[in-house]
Amino acid sequence: MDACQECGHSSVHGDGVAGSTGDATADSVLRILDAISKERMTVGRFLKALSWGNATCVSNGRIRNTRTAFMNSPELPRLLETWWKPPRSPNSHKSRSDAGRSVLESFAVRAVHETLQKELDLVDPLLRASEDRLTKDELTQLNLDELETDIRTRAPMLWGLFEYLCKTVHQHKENVEKNSSKRILGIVATLGYSRSRLCNRLQRMLAIYFKFKGLTAKGCDTLHALGLTMSSKWTTQSVEKMSAEAMAEVQGLIKICASFLSYDNVYMTFRIFSQRLDKVREQAAGTAATVYIKRDAPRLSSAVAHALQTQRCAGMKNPIGPLDIVNLAKASEPAINRAKSFHILQVLVDAPEFDLSTYQFRNSHLLEPPPPVSELPCGPDHVTLQYMLGSLPIPEATYADNDKVVSALLSQMGYTSLEARHIMSTEFIQFIVGDQLTVERLRGLQLLLCQEWNAYERLEFIVPVFGWLHFQMALAKSIHKQYFGTDAGKGLKHAFTILCRKGLDRRVTQGPFHDNLEHALYDILEAHLRDCWIKATGVSDLKELRDRSPEELTAFADQILREYASSSAMVDLRDTLNPPDELRIQSTMFLRDVLLYVVLDRAIKYGDIGMMEGILPHTLFRFAGGKNNNYTTECLELLQGLHREWPPEVCDYVRQHCWLVNSTGKRDGHTPVDRVQEKRIKDIKVTHRSQGPSVDWDYLKKLHPAVPVIQHVADHIEDIFRTWTRYSRHTRPRDIEGIRLLQRTYSAAKVHVTDRRGRTSGSEADGTTDLFNRGCLNIGKTMQRWVHARTFPRATRDNRTPVAEDLSILREAMDMEVDADSSGSDDA
Repeated sequence: MDACQECGHSSVHGDGVAGSTGDATADSVLRILDAISKERMTVGRFLKALSWGNATCVSNGRIRNTRTAFMNSPELPRLLETWWKPPRSPNSHKSRSDAGRSVLESFAVRAVHETLQKELDLVDPLLRASEDRLTKDELTQLNLDELETDIRTRAPMLWGLFEYLCKTVHQHKENVEKNSSKRILGIVATLGYSRSRLCNRLQRMLAIYFKFKGLTAKGCDTLHALGLTMSSKWTTQSVEKMSAEAMAEVQGLIKICASFLSYDNVYMTFRIFSQRLDKVREQAAGTAATVYIKRDAPRLSSAVAHALQTQRCAGMKNPIGPLDIVNLAKASEPAINRAKSFHILQVLVDAPEFDLSTYQFRNSHLLEPPPPVSELPCGPDHVTLQYMLGSLPIPEATYADNDKVVSALLSQMGYTSLEARHIMSTEFIQFIVGDQLTVERLRGLQLLLCQEWNAYERLEFIVPVFGWLHFQMALAKSIHKQYFGTDAGKGLKHAFTILCRKGLDRRVTQGPFHDNLEHALYDILEAHLRDCWIKATGVSDLKELRDRSPEELTAFADQILREYASSSAMVDLRDTLNPPDELRIQSTMFLRDVLLYVVLDRAIKYGDIGMMEGILPHTLFRFAGGKNNNYTTECLELLQGLHREWPPEVCDYVRQHCWLVNSTGKRDGHTPVDRVQEKRIKDIKVTHRSQGPSVDWDYLKKLHPAVPVIQHVADHIEDIFRTWTRYSRHTRPRDIEGIRLLQRTYSAAKVHVTDRRGRTSGSEADGTTDLFNRGCLNIGKTMQRWVHARTFPRATRDNRTPVAEDLSILREAMDMEVDADSSGSDDA
């Protein structure tokens, strides 16, 4: 009998014996094939009929149950795999049969295409930006972990396919820790952007990130061609949009939240990119400004603004006196001494020899810092919002320049009309924080304009406040100047040489000088105090103090402060020996002064504004004794404002909101306002520096309000991708070997031992003067000069009409001159 043309089956098998092969499975298959053949069907037609062949096959219960059981049976996947890859004998040298491989692969491609298209349609909304705005919140709300979870849920085949392809077969078995989720997210985002330009949540962030990390326009366009970022043109246009939205946001917040302003000079260099006569390399000075929004601060009422103007006039006639300064210094001295004693104790417990982690009393409350005098709150609700204003091509060289700067910044803050400025000047107070030059210029402007017609023209609404970073810098430079000495002495130059600290011989303002000097002062102080612990306790090594109780250690710390680092110890040393031991006195004076700097530094870091205020009288005496007239004036002006000229609400606002800001919400995250301004200037000049033929002051004014948004995007990108951000946080390197070497030097020189009467500190250059004591003696004359310079008649009228009348008279005079000139020319 001939075989069937479609299925290849015949009714006679093998050697002619029908239905007998010796194998039960094969015999069953043959009988089924015979049955199919008798029904004049093929295997393909049978499977087609079983698989929803027609309406009857669909509705028949027996056929439906059989079909359902077959579709859910475990044999179906194995059957498909066998059709795709039929088995072959291990000893066979023939090629494997193609079987249904090409058919199944073609079907699989079509099925995968259709499934992936549906899954990409479901993923599409996840990749679209919710709004077309470019604010900080809109750009940084993307959470890759949440996006990964959503994509896995909506597109399991798509994610699983890429997850499998991202690893080799060997890696699937061996490298179980490899995580390819970020790469898969990038691929999916690229696919979404290729399907629709609106699916650009990740591309927008990456475009801004790469652009302001230094990638060129061609580089941006190359990444755009790959679908990874937006185009360079979009990125450039987005700057103006981000700037406008940031300015609109800050102008809105100023109206409902408490705020203050800081600004400082900035030097910009504009490069040339083509050799043209009109293209000249330019280095110009301008002004950069920042607005700080304090959500946790109360808005001062118009009554407080009126009270400020009234109390200023009364306070000018009642200046603070020398006796008041002395009383303030005495009142704050106990808290300062407690803080000094804690640092002395901390030097011991942080020493490697002491090994605090294994000290049996390490949890004692006596080893904790003393309670703060008045501490600022911390937490997410107390984070200060920062908004940069557009930089101005106006330097701070003259009083007129500062007047123009104030006017331009008020315009950017939303006070564009003269009427709005007049209302602002009588109902609000504008606190401006800056370095010593900035606040001195503002007070000078108020002096020069004291007889103007109204409060706005007299700038009475401005309260200038100096920045504490520059205050610290002035204090550190004063210590550097006083104790510098020579290599042969035991001053700072000798210590710098032993510690191999370069670049600290000359006092400068720019660059890392201040930070390097501060680190060196901490290390030198530690070397001194380690030697003091040895001398005061009589031990040969600090590890021997591990057996002492916390009560004994705190008593020793107080003893070291009293005998080795106080003014009373200096008096006792002078009274004990005649002539006195000058080297011993000098070391005691050095410890007293540097410990004061350390206490101030810690108070700033942890937000103890009560301690900061308490240190002011002590630094006033030092600045007055060191003939630092600028910061002597700043200390006096601040104390005058706090105790004579400012209402209580203004005093509290200045203390709690204008000295320090907190950008992280952490307890040790407080920073002086002027340090934040310096960081913003670094962002302008270094971190997000713009270069190109079109970069000028107009472009910088447009760009700089967007810099905080750009910085938040960069931080967000580096956080979600876990990239290594080198030097994002600076810590003080602890040169323990250098400190030990310096300690041995001080011990050998017996600088903390009263060795002999008449011992000197070395040459004349190594000698020092007690600036604090000299300031106490001369503060009376200094304050007399200060009172004379700041006493002036201040107008109290608020009349805006004469200004308009003067302008109208001026216009009439100008019109008359024009008429006279025209008539004269006609006669001629």
